[in-house]
Amino acid sequence: MIKQRKVILSLTFIFTMFFSTVALAGPFTNPATTNSNYDRWDAKVYAERHAESPNDDEYADFMSSGGDCTNFVSQVLWAGGMSMNGTSTPGYGYWYYYGSVPPSRSYSWTGVTQFMQYWANYNGSGKNKAYSFKIYTLTDAMDPDTYHAIFKDLYEGDIIQYTGAITHSQVVHDYDSTDLYVAQHGTEEARYYSGQKLSQYLDWVLDGYGSNVTVYTERMKLAST
Repeated sequence: MIKQRKVILSLTFIFTMFFSTVALAGPFTNPATTNSNYDRWDAKVYAERHAESPNDDEYADFMSSGGDCTNFVSQVLWAGGMSMNGTSTPGYGYWYYYGSVPPSRSYSWTGVTQFMQYWANYNGSGKNKAYSFKIYTLTDAMDPDTYHAIFKDLYEGDIIQYTGAITHSQVVHDYDSTDLYVAQHGTEEARYYSGQKLSQYLDWVLDGYGSNVTVYTERMKLAST
């Protein structure tokens, strides 16, 4: 009887662990206190200051090494008060920058999907450190009703990422009554900018890359300030 109970308890533990692992994948919303120390204003100021003028005194620029987009949004999060995690383990389970070459920086600091695996999840695995995470096809994101929902959900310092025909990271730095504005770095100087309407950027993606693109939004904290 004791042996049977142990078997049942073991199976229960296995199933619990399995479903807990599965729950890591896909959209999520964390508790309301998640990342409550994040300062959206500081993130906004940094994004606008360094979108077109990279902070070369403190960070390497990866424009010619696959693009600087995720390096830039990581800098924005750090400027907004997000804590680095780790010192010498560069896998996606950590997020830090102490130098330009791993293990002095984590892959999640500069890589699109590794960043997503730290702050959210990708391909079934991730740390889900953001407050919330949502996934859209490009076509859905451009639908007026869905786009309005995205607009209502994101604020300064929140992150937008893309995979598929284009792999990219951006940060929201402003908004008006109808649209979000994004700042970014890229693979060439012309792609280093702020003040781009997200709706116009999605049009640009569709025209240049087609509809085979997935759009991800990572809201860093619940509060809008």
